[in-house]
Amino acid sequence: MSATGRNEKREEGGVSYSSAVLTAAPGPDQPPSPSPAPGAPRARIAAVVAVAVLIVVLAAAVGMAMGGSTTPTQQANAKARDYAAGKPKAHAPFTATDAGFSMDFPAAPKRQEQQVPAGATSLRLVQYTSELSSDVGFSAGWFRLPQPPAPDGVKTFLDATVNGSVAAIKGKLLGSQSLTVGTDPAVEYTASATQGHFVKARTILVGSDVYILQVVSDRQDPVGYGRFVSSFRLTSPRR
Repeated sequence: MSATGRNEKREEGGVSYSSAVLTAAPGPDQPPSPSPAPGAPRARIAAVVAVAVLIVVLAAAVGMAMGGSTTPTQQANAKARDYAAGKPKAHAPFTATDAGFSMDFPAAPKRQEQQVPAGATSLRLVQYTSELSSDVGFSAGWFRLPQPPAPDGVKTFLDATVNGSVAAIKGKLLGSQSLTVGTDPAVEYTASATQGHFVKARTILVGSDVYILQVVSDRQDPVGYGRFVSSFRLTSPRR
């Protein structure tokens, strides 16, 4: 990823933002991204596998946000505001026992599961989605890598998932930052999609497990995103 801006270190609610980097999707006149560190072949392999799954996750989320819901966007954003404010009956605590996490959704989520081809293997993807309107939706997905990236390849892995995900939705990367959720490395990014939609997402790497938390909205800074990602908790042992 090309990067501009300055690095920062700060903590908010148990999340350490170790570096804030604003990035832009490379244009035709921009040089290619630098090659990954030679010591990170496992990261490159893991990134290829992860991007294959993230393509499915993001495509499903954007497709959901452009789906057939007839709820007006204004009404959906009002519900998202109530959810963000923690109002009674405006959120649905939920535990995904099969994916090892719990979260608060703005409405009871629907579960989807599929096997995603990834090179010579396939991965089980579990995704939970709460659709508020044709423009606003919250989702959390999980899959397990065959093996975790090597420690010196974690950033390579996370950066590759961002670039691959944005390319998959034919969007434009508006900004990204590295962060640590508890003790686990993560990346957060915002991208524009088609038809005036935006995707704001956080990908967390927990050993071999990858969690994708995202909100699709008609706004670049989706209402309720902060509450959604901060409610994420692990409920199963690390692998």
